[in-house]
Amino acid sequence: MITNCIVCQVNNPITHVEPLQMSEFAEAPWHDLSADFYRPLPSGEYLLVVIDDYTHYPVVKILHTTSTAAVIPVLDDVFSMFRIPSALKTDNGPPFNSSMFTQFADYLGFRHRKIIPFWPKANATASIPCTTNADDDIHAKDKRAKDKMKVLSDTRRHATHINIKPGDSVLCRQQKRNKLTPYNAKPLTVTKVKGTVITAEGHGHSITRNCSFFKSLKQETPDLSFELEN
Repeated sequence: MITNCIVCQVNNPITHVEPLQMSEFAEAPWHDLSADFYRPLPSGEYLLVVIDDYTHYPVVKILHTTSTAAVIPVLDDVFSMFRIPSALKTDNGPPFNSSMFTQFADYLGFRHRKIIPFWPKANATASIPCTTNADDDIHAKDKRAKDKMKVLSDTRRHATHINIKPGDSVLCRQQKRNKLTPYNAKPLTVTKVKGTVITAEGHGHSITRNCSFFKSLKQETPDLSFELEN
């Protein structure tokens, strides 16, 4: 009964870490980009940072707002200086999650890749200074560095795979409000599992997080025959 008690499960913090998933190395300069905001500045301005995943060359632009309407002209200007990338990776924040931005990506013809919320490890890359020569050697160095990073990270964090599948009932870790409730008490049902990314629905909304945010909810019916007989 204690094992299946939802209150106990909500208040029992379980730290589970999935093995690190390393990103693929970009094919060429300005082929794959990553973009994010740095904020806040004391002046109230924002920095939009666009980084070439191949060379790690950064482009930084100052914005007064993070609205989609402000972001699109800036990115359009950056792309006109270099070229339109094949893919742009961002978080799932409001400026990148609008229909306007989707139309912008479709119009220019680049693929918009959105990483899951609260999981910067999804953006993991090995920090290797790159040049545009000797591509084979660069790719080999990148692979060796990422393989080493993965082994060290997985060993240090005791990473293991979690077994959650569509249809399972789960609890989702929430932002810490006090010391007693690490998980939201409202159960969710898993609707999609893609690699280490899980989508679950319930109570009129859907969330997508890294699987480390979830834990299976035990809801087995306890055997009360002993209590009933006595």
